[in-house]
Amino acid sequence: MRVVVFFLICLLPHWALADESLSRMIERYNLEKTDDYLHKQSLAFLSHEIGMRLLERQDYKASIPYFQTALDVDRSLDPDDPYLGGRWTYLGQAYVFDGQFQKGLESLRKALQVDERHYPAEHLNIGIANGNLGWAMIRSRQYRQANEHLQIACGIFTKQLGEQDPQTLDCHKKLNVTLKYP
Repeated sequence: MRVVVFFLICLLPHWALADESLSRMIERYNLEKTDDYLHKQSLAFLSHEIGMRLLERQDYKASIPYFQTALDVDRSLDPDDPYLGGRWTYLGQAYVFDGQFQKGLESLRKALQVDERHYPAEHLNIGIANGNLGWAMIRSRQYRQANEHLQIACGIFTKQLGEQDPQTLDCHKKLNVTLKYP
């Protein structure tokens, strides 16, 4: 009983501060909605950060509009920005976690397309984008297509990071899942 009380006394203030911090970020987000370039950059940053915090809390549906705003703002500032691949990735992951597989796959495909325009074929970002797409395809039970993307990702990770790197090992675990299902 004392442990539970001690635990609550220690953690409740931290949880309250996290909620308060997110609330302040959302207030600032609403203030940043102007047509000014610097405000747009700030709005994109805040939108992404709020989306990340909501994603960490597993509030996937709530994170989607914030990731979408970050993507839309950044696309309006520079439609050929290589960092848009990351924006598409987070949006896609939020959709997949929320169970909206088609929207998630579409976003992750766009992330891969952005990365393929900006990086060489063996670049780590290409491996990550293929790995994310393969992961989403496993979740949506598209094992054959997942296998194709994960083979690319695992090859890049092995070459760039080494066979014993945690990301390489995780990729091979996912690849093995695709082999269990036709």
